[in-house]
Amino acid sequence: MILLKRILLCMSIVGMLVGGGCKEDEEDDLKVSTEPTNENVCAEAAEVVCHNAFQCCVGAELENVFGVEISTTEKDCRRDVELKCKQKYATLFYSLEKERINLRLPKIKQCLTQSLAPSDACFPYEVINEEQQEECDDVKDDLVTGLVAVDGACEFDYECAGEAICTESQKCKSLHGLGQACTDDAECLSSLHCSRNTLLEDVCTADVVAGGRCARDKECAEGLYCNMVGVGLTPQVDTDSDTATVPPGTCAAPQANGAACSVNYLSNTTTGNYTSDRECVSGNCLPGTCVDGRGDCETNADCAGRCSLSGSDCYTADDCTRSCSGGYNDGDYCDEPGDCRGSCSLDSSICETGLDCESLCVSPTGSVSYYECTTNADCDSYMGSGSGYTCQPQTCDGVGACTALETCNGVSSCAGRVCAEEYNVMNYCYMGWHWFNITSGD
Repeated sequence: MILLKRILLCMSIVGMLVGGGCKEDEEDDLKVSTEPTNENVCAEAAEVVCHNAFQCCVGAELENVFGVEISTTEKDCRRDVELKCKQKYATLFYSLEKERINLRLPKIKQCLTQSLAPSDACFPYEVINEEQQEECDDVKDDLVTGLVAVDGACEFDYECAGEAICTESQKCKSLHGLGQACTDDAECLSSLHCSRNTLLEDVCTADVVAGGRCARDKECAEGLYCNMVGVGLTPQVDTDSDTATVPPGTCAAPQANGAACSVNYLSNTTTGNYTSDRECVSGNCLPGTCVDGRGDCETNADCAGRCSLSGSDCYTADDCTRSCSGGYNDGDYCDEPGDCRGSCSLDSSICETGLDCESLCVSPTGSVSYYECTTNADCDSYMGSGSGYTCQPQTCDGVGACTALETCNGVSSCAGRVCAEEYNVMNYCYMGWHWFNITSGD
C-alpha cells in the first residue's frame, strides 16, 4: 500500500512539473552490515533486528514488541534499538572500558549473519540448528572473554579469565576441582559436575564417559546424554537423597539421522513408555509401528493389550481385574490373597483365621444367640437351664481366595522408530528481539 501511494504521488508530480521526479525515500538507502567492532556492536545488532522487523513483521507485532506507534520508521527503530542495547549491556561496556573483557567479535559476527533475514524470505520452512541459535541467546554467556587473572579485581563473573568466578570480595577465584565441596554444577571446573558421593557429600565429580552410569544428562561428558532405556525412573529423578542407589541410566552419544531410536524411558505413573528425542542428534525421533501391525505408535502404551472382560489397557494379567472368591470380601477387588478376608461361619464377622472367631451359644433349631462361650454351662447361665442352647465353635471361611477373572490379550510393543531431521518455520520477524528484551516500558 505504501509503495502504491508513492507511485501515485510520483505520477501526479510528474504531471505538474516538467522534468520533475520522485526522490527515493531515505528508508530505501538503509544498508545492513554485520561487521561488529567494540564501538559499533550495538549499532550493527540494531541494523539486523530492525531490518528483520520491517521486512517481516506486521504492524501489530511492531507495536506490541517494540512499544512504539505504527508510524515509527526503520531509521528510528535502529536508533531506539541501539539505545536499548547499550542500556541492557551497560555493565558489559563498563567492563570493556575497564579492559577486563574482550568481545568475541568473530562469534558476534557469526550470530548477526545467522540472524539476518534473507531478502526473499521471512518464514522459510527448514532445518534449524538449535544449538547455533542457543549459542547466540545471551551475549554475556557466550560472546565475552574474561581477562582478569585469579586474585585480580573483578565485579562480574564474566570478567574472570579461564575457569574462575568473581567472589563477594570482588576477587577472581578458580572454580572447584575434583573432589572439592560444591553446591551447584556452576562451581565446578569444566568436565566436572556437582554430585553426591558414597559418603553423601556434595563434591565436584568427573563427568561420565560413554557407557558409564548416570541419572541425569548433566552428569555425562559433553556431547552425551543419559540414556534411560528400560529404566523405571525419569531422567530428572533425584539421586541425591540418603536412599540413593546405583544410577539407573547410561551415558550415550545421540544417534544420527536415519539411525534407529528407541522408546527411551519408563514413566513412574503409567505402564507405558515415553520417548526421549534427546536420543537423536536432530532432537526428533519419529513414531514407530506396533509389532502386531495395528498401526503407528509413539510409545509402547499405544500397543497395549486388552483385558478379556473389562477391555481396559493391560500388559500382564495383573493389570486386569482380580477379585476375592468367597468370604466376607467375596467379589471385591484384590491384589493378593491377604486382601481377601474371611467370614466367621455363625455371625459373619470379619476374620483372618479361625482364632478370630469366638464360639457362640446356638439353640436346637440353629438360632444364634451371639453370646460368647467356652462350654455348654456358659450357655445355661446366659439362656437359662434347660433351654437347649449349646456352645458351638465357628470357622473362618473364604480366606485367601484371590482369583484372576481376566486375561491380558494382544500385548505388543512399539518398534521401528527412527531419527530424522526436525523442520520448523524460521520466523525472522522475531529474530534478535530477545537480545534486548525490547518491550514497552523497559
